[in-house]
Amino acid sequence: MLTTFLLASIIGQTSFNLVVPLQIAETQTINLGHISNLESARCRVASNLRSGDACVESEWGSGVIRITGGIDESIMMRVSTVSADGISFIPLLSNGTQSDMYLIQDGVLDVSIGGELTLLKSLALGQYKISYMVEVNYQ
Repeated sequence: MLTTFLLASIIGQTSFNLVVPLQIAETQTINLGHISNLESARCRVASNLRSGDACVESEWGSGVIRITGGIDESIMMRVSTVSADGISFIPLLSNGTQSDMYLIQDGVLDVSIGGELTLLKSLALGQYKISYMVEVNYQ
């Protein structure tokens, strides 16, 4: 009996792009200020504007996210909505949406970040903190 073996092979290739690792830090937190404790009340903070029926006269301010990475590299930044018991928070980038492309021109980029808080029901009075996710990837 005759046995035949056939061997086939190929040399594959891969590609990659060396980059400076991204670093991200919150250098200033978002301060929504005083909020009316009313069901369906909303307060929105943007880089230079605060609006909504739940916004009570008080100190407020947008946040700042600092991104450090490769010079002249493009990045995509995304923020995620948070829903907790009785609260919905939509973080918003400087363009008013939850994602945007940026260019890290000098290796450091500061992005203003605001958000919109909606009370889904009346809550116990007091101070609240909300954590939200920020994702940054090279493009």
